[in-house]
Amino acid sequence: MKRTFYFFIIFFCLNISCFAGFSGIANEEKVSLWTEMLGNWNISNQTISPDLKKAGTDFQFVLSKSDMETASRWSEISVNFKIDERISQCSAGFALNTKDSSDFGVLRICKMSNQSFLQVGWWQYGYYRPYLSVELRQNIHSGEWYNISIHPTMDIKEWRPWTITLKSCQNGAILLEQGIENELPLFGRGITGLYAKGGEVSFKNFQIYTDSSLSRHRYLKLAPLFTDGMVIQRNMLVPIWGRTKPCEMVKVKVNNHVFTTSSDSLGDWRIDLAPMKASNSVGILVVSAKDSIILRNVAIGEVWLASGQSNMNMKVWQSDIDSLSKKILNDTSLRMFIQPQWPSDTPIFESGGKWEYAESENTKNWSAVAYGFALQLREKLKVPVGIICSYWGGTAAESWFPREELDKDTITKPILESYNRAQTALENRRPPVNIHSWNIPGQSHAPGYLYNGMIHPHIPAAIRGVIWYQGESNAERAKQYEVLFPMLIHSWRQLWDHPDMYFFFVQLAGYDGKQSGSNIESAWPQLREAQRLTLQKLDHTGMVVTIDIGNIMNIHPIHKKEVGERLSRIALHDVYGFKDIVRCGPLFKSATFKRNYTSIYFTETALGLQIKNGKIIEGFMVAGIDEKFFPAYAQINTDGKSVRVWSEKVDKPVAVRYVWENYSGNLNLINSAGLPASPFRTDAWSLPTDKNR
Repeated sequence: MKRTFYFFIIFFCLNISCFAGFSGIANEEKVSLWTEMLGNWNISNQTISPDLKKAGTDFQFVLSKSDMETASRWSEISVNFKIDERISQCSAGFALNTKDSSDFGVLRICKMSNQSFLQVGWWQYGYYRPYLSVELRQNIHSGEWYNISIHPTMDIKEWRPWTITLKSCQNGAILLEQGIENELPLFGRGITGLYAKGGEVSFKNFQIYTDSSLSRHRYLKLAPLFTDGMVIQRNMLVPIWGRTKPCEMVKVKVNNHVFTTSSDSLGDWRIDLAPMKASNSVGILVVSAKDSIILRNVAIGEVWLASGQSNMNMKVWQSDIDSLSKKILNDTSLRMFIQPQWPSDTPIFESGGKWEYAESENTKNWSAVAYGFALQLREKLKVPVGIICSYWGGTAAESWFPREELDKDTITKPILESYNRAQTALENRRPPVNIHSWNIPGQSHAPGYLYNGMIHPHIPAAIRGVIWYQGESNAERAKQYEVLFPMLIHSWRQLWDHPDMYFFFVQLAGYDGKQSGSNIESAWPQLREAQRLTLQKLDHTGMVVTIDIGNIMNIHPIHKKEVGERLSRIALHDVYGFKDIVRCGPLFKSATFKRNYTSIYFTETALGLQIKNGKIIEGFMVAGIDEKFFPAYAQINTDGKSVRVWSEKVDKPVAVRYVWENYSGNLNLINSAGLPASPFRTDAWSLPTDKNR
């Protein structure tokens, strides 16, 4: 992606430019560069500063770049600033994602008498909501120049995608280097500018890297997936859509075929391309009355969407797949679309992103699960494979689909009600409102926010299906997940207008580190049960069992190669017709209770149930009517599809559970393909999370 570098540079006649500031320039030139959002600003020969004569020192000043729009994308911004020597308290920094003079994000350095802080927050409803406050290593000095910048994280071990750096312009000393997520939608998109409060501050050398492709095509815009190097789904109608001027003719040419439509009264348009066979490289030309866009090196193959939270987000370099990726480099037919973090209150047209090839510098930062999945598809199908990667660590399922869906069921409605109460509290300034609560508007955890910013821009792209790894953040509300998760799948299928869209997901791995609800008795087993029950509620779904490859103290186990391969098994079997591949491990089917034992029947047994590494089956428990569970013996029956379970301490069993615990190091019931059986329970007795909403 090309970048254009904007400076505070005024171009004079004869194409001679100098960093001379804005002294003596006409008002229209000043307005063309900047918009005064709050307060008046002085633009001198060398610096920009707030005009304190017309406002008190406690007044906020916001100056925004006038050539930016809410859809503008940038990758880095920086500015030098200096606080006047006479000032003991002052704030200086950036205004970010500015909506208007009453609604904008703030990243500022706050100087106090004896200490200084980096602060991040939001100004809305007439007050400032803090999100982050970090004390600097040393107090900044009045009268000295400092540089503050926001840029993509370069350190591979820093999991947060953005870094804030503050350094001295005098000696280059770094006072702060802080990684940060885009938890509040601040970084990489929207209108940006300068911010000051509390005293005299001077700015100079403002710099911003923006995406030049947005300015290259003034009117014609394509949905974010449609860029150079993209992968299009083969053998399926392919929607291509975008925006231009209202009621304007749009043509799309691909493989010598021309498709034509007209934009509607709002400028929106869509064309459905005829199904195409697999190809490594084609070109697409999109033409409107004023603009034209050429998409180069477009591949046609298999396209999947990968989504979820941190275990889907976990990178190749962090996992066991890293050694494998080093052997498979420069595969230009394996590509991933990297969706940036961007939460949004309302559905948006685009939030950035780019396609990358499978090259060493790219793959190390790809999703390990998605990469492992894609590698297997490439090997078996021999066609290009593209994965749309849209995930975010530590997020709940309700963030990933439209929040109005929550109103359709009494089990999920409390989430929406909590969100609405928080919204009312914010609007009426009724503290305290905890910014870190799941349901607070304005941040990534809020219901619908990640759908609006990170999924909606890709609908209705032609995709074969979805792979999903999420659930940890919903474990404290595991019973609710029985409704919430199928609701997400159903809503995506409706939004894509694809009722049979494949949706394959990962059951939670073994973990007992006392985080994310694992401190609650039965929460994680119940969440796994909610995932398993989804298979019975919705067709064209599949579940990967990972209870055997977890880590008792690490919520992010490194064994992602196996997860990707197990996901590919289901896809290759269900979607692509490889019936010789065993799709998954044994799944509970039914139970028959006898006088002193129980017969448990399974599906997905392949050539028969087996015991891994031993002669005794581990993990079964039985209970009588008193609901007290005891460890049980288990034996595979001669049919190879069922297990006989009993305990000497339970004369008349009425319930059986298998691996009903956070983590188990001894489970060993598998099928002939070596795939583990899913945890399950036969009872419906109440559990601690049943009423959590």
